[in-house]
Amino acid sequence: MIRWMVSVVIVLMLFVGQEARAQFLFNLSPDVRTLLPSGTVSFIASLQNATSVEIFLNGDSFDLFGTGLSVDDAKFFLNTPLSLQPGESWSGEIFDVAATSVTLPDTYSGTFRILGGSDSSALDIIGERSFAVVVPIPANASEPSTLLLVIVSVVFSQHKRRK
Repeated sequence: MIRWMVSVVIVLMLFVGQEARAQFLFNLSPDVRTLLPSGTVSFIASLQNATSVEIFLNGDSFDLFGTGLSVDDAKFFLNTPLSLQPGESWSGEIFDVAATSVTLPDTYSGTFRILGGSDSSALDIIGERSFAVVVPIPANASEPSTLLLVIVSVVFSQHKRRK
């Protein structure tokens, strides 16, 4: 009998956790940002608790791969509320992405996750969103073929003058 009751409690806990995650709404707007080398962009999130229970926002995790790129999640801890009551929502800056001068032009994809749950120590993934930063080719960058043509022309003209 006790075994059966423990089994029922475990199944109910799993079900409630899945329901809470399914009804926690997390969006990034926009989810693709242009990022210049040596620059920083902020991502803005909207969060909504569409469940019937309080949801705690206890932490985050993220992935972003690219040389010279970094994620600063301090805004999550400074700006988001500790929890959202049923029906409550919040919007604001949630994290920054920075690029150094060595970041190559490309589109870089990442994932940002919000961790939390039914109490202040829960660290379940309650929301997850993909994002991207586009590092464009600088407008003043010369094409490699043009630069090579100029160098060859200068070397050739110097060589011809010496003869």
